[in-house]
Amino acid sequence: MDQMDRTDAREINLSRHVLCLHPSTELHEQLRKDWQHYPDISLHHFTQAASALHWVEQLSPQEDAVAVLLIADRLPDLVTSSFLQYFKNYSKNTQTLLLGQDLSLNELSLIINTTHLLHHFPNNASLTALHEKLHLGLLRHASLTHTHFTGTTSDTPIMGATAPKRILLVDDVPSNLMILKYYLDAGQYELLTAPSAAVAWEILQHQQPIHAVLLDVMMPGEDGFSLTQRIRQHWQLHQLPVLLISARGDVSTRVAGLEAGANDYLTKPVERRELLARLHTHLKLQHLQQDVAHHQHIEALLRQAKDTAESANQAKSVFLANMSHELRTPLNGILGYAQLLERDKGLQDKHYDAVQIIRRSGEHLLTLINDVLDLAKIEAGKLELHVAECHVSMLLNDIAELFRLRATQKRLTFITDWQPHGAEKGLPLVIMADEKRLRQILLNLLSNAVNYTQQGHIKLSVQRSANLLHFAVEDTGIGIEAEQLEQIFLPFQQLKNAHFHSEGTGLGLAITQVLVNMMGGQLQVRSRPGQGSVFHFSARFPMPTEAQDNEPEINAEQEITGYRSTLKDQSQLSIMVVDDRWENRALMQHLLSPLGFIMTEAQDGLDALEKARSLADQEQVPDVILMDLRMPGLDGMQCTRLLRADPRFDSTQIIAVSASVSPHIRFECQSSGCNDFVSKPIKNQLLLNTLERLCPLEWECDSQHVTNPRSPLAPSIDKMVLPEHSQLEYLLEVAETGDIRAIIEAATQLHEKAPDTSDFTRHIKTLAHKFETKKLKNLLRHHLEGD
Repeated sequence: MDQMDRTDAREINLSRHVLCLHPSTELHEQLRKDWQHYPDISLHHFTQAASALHWVEQLSPQEDAVAVLLIADRLPDLVTSSFLQYFKNYSKNTQTLLLGQDLSLNELSLIINTTHLLHHFPNNASLTALHEKLHLGLLRHASLTHTHFTGTTSDTPIMGATAPKRILLVDDVPSNLMILKYYLDAGQYELLTAPSAAVAWEILQHQQPIHAVLLDVMMPGEDGFSLTQRIRQHWQLHQLPVLLISARGDVSTRVAGLEAGANDYLTKPVERRELLARLHTHLKLQHLQQDVAHHQHIEALLRQAKDTAESANQAKSVFLANMSHELRTPLNGILGYAQLLERDKGLQDKHYDAVQIIRRSGEHLLTLINDVLDLAKIEAGKLELHVAECHVSMLLNDIAELFRLRATQKRLTFITDWQPHGAEKGLPLVIMADEKRLRQILLNLLSNAVNYTQQGHIKLSVQRSANLLHFAVEDTGIGIEAEQLEQIFLPFQQLKNAHFHSEGTGLGLAITQVLVNMMGGQLQVRSRPGQGSVFHFSARFPMPTEAQDNEPEINAEQEITGYRSTLKDQSQLSIMVVDDRWENRALMQHLLSPLGFIMTEAQDGLDALEKARSLADQEQVPDVILMDLRMPGLDGMQCTRLLRADPRFDSTQIIAVSASVSPHIRFECQSSGCNDFVSKPIKNQLLLNTLERLCPLEWECDSQHVTNPRSPLAPSIDKMVLPEHSQLEYLLEVAETGDIRAIIEAATQLHEKAPDTSDFTRHIKTLAHKFETKKLKNLLRHHLEGD
């Protein structure tokens, strides 16, 4: 043994010692070169365990602590565990490092984690680097494989993450950091190290993300407990998993660590598999917490988006309701006066035709408004069907008459195909359906067919199978490309054709599809570009339990010349019109005054309340009040409630008249005390029917002659100037051909030759436009026979 190895007792007492127990003298020489700059450290090398024990026995238990590097897996006379136990019992301050190929993982973990070399040699940073170099050199010399430290267990990446988890290791002892690195170096972790709490705090603040912290407790300066508390108080780091590692394992210390905010507490020496298992568990919990937080964040965003959407939808609903009201108000005047002008005998034919154009244009605009409102109801899930008894033949005949005219104007042939009631497979007399919506479906389909067809025919067919009805609308139009078949059912979508443009909003098919679905059917289409399309659907319509045995009598609209009160002590009824728009009040005056009603006007709710009370004081309580709803100051509903609170108006019929048509408005009107509701634009016939139902009156009319079907107030036929017998025969001859255009042209020529027959020829053209050829021929025969 060289001079350093033969150190006497006095030198031992003055020195710090490192014991190297290994067969290789080359290793000893390498260690001497590495440690030659540290004369206060004595390096002792032995090749036999007995010599090493003999040297250790020379040391006093009170000797300065000895750091032992024990490399002894191949020494024949050494039993590792017994030597280690003896060595530890002899000198409790001695730290050991045992490395070898044949040691079990548990033994290796125990020995490595009890090594604190720098606690005994805290001279400077160079010693730290030297110790790490020595440790790595010994590992290489002993030919240790990575398996000794990573084990053969299934260290799969945490939660299948594609990027390694970043782990911060905090310990003031470099050898402990190095050991933790070996434990965690499995390809699934990115490791950062910090020798103090201060350095660790800087890393935590500037090197995000950090996924977990393995934190030593006892460190110079700030300890692990204090750093844990700082982490928990930080807004961004408060959920970071912190695992404390300490040589102190008593209960009070563990409790203190957990109370400081640590997620776990491990006691040195740490067994590798336990460390990995606990770290894996906390990382998985962190991932789950992040998932929960992410889901909560997504839910919060969804709630916010939902609230925003609901607010936007509410704003849209308010906007649509306001726009509907504002559009319906002028339409009320346009359509109302158009209906009144149509009965004016003084109009020339060209003016009469212009009035009809005004009315049809206004009705088209009203249809567009209703389509937009229907779409809003669909989006809000508020569109409902109102099922009642529906006379299907009457419905189909009305629709057919309307579209025969439109088809004729485009020189198209309109074909109907269904069996009448009573025939084999004939249509039922009455079905249970929402007549308004069924009519809307057929009108939309037929309107599209007429719009997109330039030549050929339009066909409406209805077939019956039990209580299942099959509807089909066929055309010979431009057809639909295959890629557009699905798009045509989307809102605001129209066919794209370079040679054809159609007017409209593109809402018809979208609304129609929803309505068909609500009826239990499915709207389908077959189409070939350039050859036409067929839209068809089937729906089951129940039959009413008690259906009428015969077709309902269709009373022709007659000329209403006045009314007769059914009250014995009252010959005239009084009507008060309440509306803030003078044109609406004037329209009601022009409609109702000629019939003999006593009319009173009020320009708002407050004015109506004052005038009604004044009339009641004079015992002239209005029989009917036509109450507009939206008015400045006191609105219609408030005024109605105040009137209903006065018993003098108990028998007054209050009819709400409004351009607001939403269901809740109707319900509120009923709740406020209104007897009925009429929407703007007002249809004259509907208003008269409502008055007939609510008031004690009977209409006076000419029951022998049919009037202009478009107006209940058209002139009576028996007051018209009739053409000569020969002219009537010619008109009948033309009518027998069924050529609508020829009938209209003959009536026009007759009017030019005999202007005084304008009322009669106008009536003939109206019947022709309505395709009421049977009624027209009967009328002509009647006058010919009368001659």
